Amino acid sequence: MATRSRCLALTLLRKAVFLAFIFAVASCSGGANGTIDAAAIESEITAFVATKLSGAVVSNATCPESQQVKVDDVFECTLVIDDQEVAFAITQTDSGYDYDLAGGVLTQRVIDYERKVASFVLTGEAVDVAVDCGGPSKRNWVFVTEPTSVGCVIDYGDLTRGLRVNIAATAEVDGIEYTQARLDLGAVTSLANGQLADDIGSFVLDCNPPFEDDSATLVLDPGATFECVAVRDLLAVGELKITILDGDGNIIASLI
Repeated sequence: MATRSRCLALTLLRKAVFLAFIFAVASCSGGANGTIDAAAIESEITAFVATKLSGAVVSNATCPESQQVKVDDVFECTLVIDDQEVAFAITQTDSGYDYDLAGGVLTQRVIDYERKVASFVLTGEAVDVAVDCGGPSKRNWVFVTEPTSVGCVIDYGDLTRGLRVNIAATAEVDGIEYTQARLDLGAVTSLANGQLADDIGSFVLDCNPPFEDDSATLVLDPGATFECVAVRDLLAVGELKITILDGDGNIIASLI
């Protein structure tokens, strides 16, 4: 088969709130000895992704070096986009190549998940928040092939708190849950009284540490424990162990 001149035409198909890629090529370049020009395809796909996915960073692209030119043959190239490995299926045609994200991959903007998180938090708390679901790499896009999740951080201004967005295979949000509890001493005291008042009567708590300031709000991981003194009429009436159960701030208070 004669060597083909490079020419790439690519289309992006938008579906509902997520994106799916459909790529089409009129004619493409070939390498020596009837093999695919891997470097040319890598360059073309990299440029396309960087152009169409605003803010996406393509850190690597790899296509097979010795793939033979053969109509209807299918091979894969792998791109690392926003630190996520994504496979592209390339089908050779009699006029060039067809490209598609392999395995039914869907893409979604991280900012869309951040907006969902902000709405979720504001529904339960009348407080302004900043949300970051980009993670350490500050990725701008999420690639979805099956149910997955994205870790987020909420900034309340004076402290941060973890939260997880569960994502369905359709790339839509399938639940949001806190991964860290946000508690103040008043909330801990109320919950502990509800569990132990029958045993030792009503009480207030002295929990220093971690509540060195009675007005402080703390973020605590599930499984974290600390000890408090139950006080009534200025007298200690018991020592308590407080165990954080989950990100919603549920606790177990037990006498020690």
